[in-house]
Parts: sequence; C-alpha cells; structure tokens
Amino acid sequence: MVECAQARLVDETGAENVEFLTLDVESEPLPGPFNAAFSRMGVMFFDRPEVAFSAVRAALEPGGRLAFVCFAAPAANPFITVPTGAALARLGGAPVPPPGAPGPFSFADPDRVRSVLETAGFESVEVNPGPDEVTLGPADRLEQLARQALEQNPQAMMAMAANPDARDSAVAAAAAALGEHVTDGEVRLGAGTWVVEARAPGA
Repeated sequence: MVECAQARLVDETGAENVEFLTLDVESEPLPGPFNAAFSRMGVMFFDRPEVAFSAVRAALEPGGRLAFVCFAAPAANPFITVPTGAALARLGGAPVPPPGAPGPFSFADPDRVRSVLETAGFESVEVNPGPDEVTLGPADRLEQLARQALEQNPQAMMAMAANPDARDSAVAAAAAALGEHVTDGEVRLGAGTWVVEARAPGA
C-alpha cells in the first residue's frame, strides 16, 4: 500500500515534499514535531491505545491537532453486521471480542474514547457523530461486495480460515443479505461513525 501511494503521488501530482514511513506507533519513536495527525478507520486496532496515542501526542507540536474517524456501535453499522452476520451463520460463528478489544468497534463507546485520549495527554477532546450511511456499490456486483465486506472484517476472516469448506456458502449468504438493501440499483446501509478531535497541550 505504501509503495502504491508513493507511485501515485509521483505519477498524479509530482509532489516531492511528502515522506512515507511504516512504523509501529506503539513501540517505535515517531518523527516530528507535526502540527496535525489524522487517521481514517485505523486507530481502533491498537493493542495498547493509551501508549499509541501518547506517542502521537509527543510527536505533535504544542497545540497540535489530532483528528480521526472510527466506527460507532455495531447496531449502528449494518453495512458490517448484515453481511458478517449472514456469513457467520454458515460458518458456525466466531468468538465475539469483548468490549474495547482491538477491532472495528473498540472505540464504539465515546466515553472510552475520551478516557483514552485524556490518559494519553490530549486536551479539548470532542466526539461527534459522523456520516451515517454508506453506498457499498452496484447491485449487480453483490458477490464481489460481499467478499470485500468479509475480507475487511477480522471476525469473519478468522471464521473462514477455520472453516474453509464453508467459505463459498458464507459469501453467498452475505451476498443474499446485501441484496435485501438495494436502493436505486445501489447497495446502501447504515454506517455509524464518530468524528474525534483533540489537541496536544501547550498552545
């Protein structure tokens, strides 16, 4: 993904002032200082979020801004739960991670988000609702959309790896479930999110 991004940057923009780094935020020092940090659907997978966010805060200049988008509760995200639930019914289920465990919904609780960020040293933490619907794609590509949905879900991937013989059946079930949510030729479902903003102290 990083190599692809580097190639696109050169091919499409010609920009030379962008640097790509692959680092473990929980264990490797970050460069800096930066005036902002942003993540789109990535921070929910930290094993030690307080440690990771402390490292991000330390890499920001005083008053530097943090912003990220994360998923709200599973019930607010049928675009995930509808295909995954249908697939898991064929696969025999999979262990449900406890609340707060690394995964898509680890920051579903806004109070936990605030607590983690404040523990990491951030101030002025705000958690507000973000976009609440997603268009997955055209209805004539249900199987492809179902495969994409399952491949992006750790719980579904674990279940398919444990029961490979039922993989095709699980994808078919997920496709059928998505087919029940077609509007004007497009698969559309709810997608609840939080838009989170905070600042490093010192400004």
